[in-house]
Amino acid sequence: MRHARQDGHQWRWFGVAWYGDRPDPGRYRDILPAWSDCNLKSLARQIRSPLFLAHVRAATNGATRRDNCHPFVHGRWSFMHNGQIAHFDRIRRGMEGLLSDELFSARMGTTDSEMLFLLAIQFGLEKDPLGAMEKTIATIEQLSMERAGEALVRFTAAFSDGRDLYAVRYATDHRPPTLYAAPMTGPRGEKPGTAWFPNRSTTRRIPGWKSRMAAP
Repeated sequence: MRHARQDGHQWRWFGVAWYGDRPDPGRYRDILPAWSDCNLKSLARQIRSPLFLAHVRAATNGATRRDNCHPFVHGRWSFMHNGQIAHFDRIRRGMEGLLSDELFSARMGTTDSEMLFLLAIQFGLEKDPLGAMEKTIATIEQLSMERAGEALVRFTAAFSDGRDLYAVRYATDHRPPTLYAAPMTGPRGEKPGTAWFPNRSTTRRIPGWKSRMAAP
């Protein structure tokens, strides 16, 4: 996060989720710059976890408020997203109508990212994470075609249930935000490396990442 201020953009909103002794993740978010947050520095010195999800945001949808900062969490799931849904203002109501009363009430912010996350939960994220994401994106594209006459989804995301870490990179126009994985070590102790994900790719586990919380 500390390097985000060096590229000339106003990367001010940030958030981090982590997994510890409980099945549901802890989370800390704010709308101030991460590098000037003394509370974050203090937490980082004390918290230990086998899995963190950290995000610095340049907003495309949603007001400046803490509820719109990634990662989003629900139950044991945490989710963060880089990308956009074109014509979100036109399809938002249709997406909301697909949510159960419980999930509709769980929505705290106004972003397309949180709405997408809740829709994935609605479509079975708990049982089939990648299948649920695929159905969610397909539904968004269908709604966009029906209500706006075109569809544009750019979607790069990482999400976890505390046991497995998932990543997806996809775009309808073949121009998704980049996605890389740079593990410290591989699952068999191989040397560190960087994996690049092509468009329309998914993975259940980031190469080289192994959860200490996973059952043997």
